[in-house]
Amino acid sequence: MKEDEFASTIDKVINWMKPHKKTVISGLVLLFAVVGVYVIANSYTHNRQDSSERMMSKALELYYYHPAKGETPKYETPKAQREAALKEFQHVLNEKPVRSVALRARFYMAADYIKLNQMDKALETLSSLFADADYPFKALVGIKYAALLQNQGKQEEALKVYNEMAGKDISMNTIKDYVLLQKGMLLKKMGKLDEARAAFNILVEQFQNSRYEKEAKSQLDQMGS
Repeated sequence: MKEDEFASTIDKVINWMKPHKKTVISGLVLLFAVVGVYVIANSYTHNRQDSSERMMSKALELYYYHPAKGETPKYETPKAQREAALKEFQHVLNEKPVRSVALRARFYMAADYIKLNQMDKALETLSSLFADADYPFKALVGIKYAALLQNQGKQEEALKVYNEMAGKDISMNTIKDYVLLQKGMLLKKMGKLDEARAAFNILVEQFQNSRYEKEAKSQLDQMGS
């Protein structure tokens, strides 16, 4: 736009504003209000995220704590540490953290329940978490959940979990090759050899550069396929 055209446009805007003063002021007030709300909401979101992550970091420090060489342990027994970590993760949840932190806190709570040999609580936590989580985190939950189900002799239930994860596209389930391997191993253990071969073959055909391809081929060879 040329300088004279720009000046002419500005002049027209100013002339229009004079008889519409109230409209202009109202518009500016509304604009500042919207910007203010956005800034406050954005600041609240960031502060809530930071606060949630700080709480989670504190809980994880406790979960992974190992006394340094020569240091007197903070906890009398591993059980006492697990219980303290469990309490800290529960505190995180009580503070209503952001969704991603809440999901992770529940995952670590399940891990603590397993270490405390509270398998019913671990299964209950993982079951609800598997239902609530989104991929790809859901796949990590599913692996732990299915493994625990197998350890508890609940093979059919574990198979349902593997089937659900194996049915997802690789763009969602980034560890689908590992899921297929575990599914095949479980099916083989259950005596469902044709289904086991199918799972291993999918892994070999669709994930040729997978670190689990060699194991899948080995399983197929053992099964005479």
